[in-house]
Amino acid sequence: MLYRCNSGGVAGEEGKVDLAKKNSFLESLVAIGEGFREIFVGFGSAVGDILGFNAVKSDDNRSKVEEHFKSIGDGLKNTKDKLDELSKQIVSTSNADTKGVEAVIQGSSAIITKRND
Repeated sequence: MLYRCNSGGVAGEEGKVDLAKKNSFLESLVAIGEGFREIFVGFGSAVGDILGFNAVKSDDNRSKVEEHFKSIGDGLKNTKDKLDELSKQIVSTSNADTKGVEAVIQGSSAIITKRND
């Protein structure tokens, strides 16, 4: 008796992977990863400002302190806007289960909104 690969198994096109869909999905994942990197580099910079890595000095005047906290608020708003934009991109990604990523983005956005208010 001779056996060959897939003998009695899947016939025709059923077992083949659609490479176009697979590539589209992988390209979407790469784009999402790049979006997260960009967002959290900016967020890391904002956190550094909050923790005082680039903080104002004790002899700075009131307007300098106000400018510092305004830049922190602007950075957080920018991060939230980018998260919202990334969320829209993720929702439009085909062939992917995006519920977990969406939940993280929504949670992060809620925290940033709460901190900015």
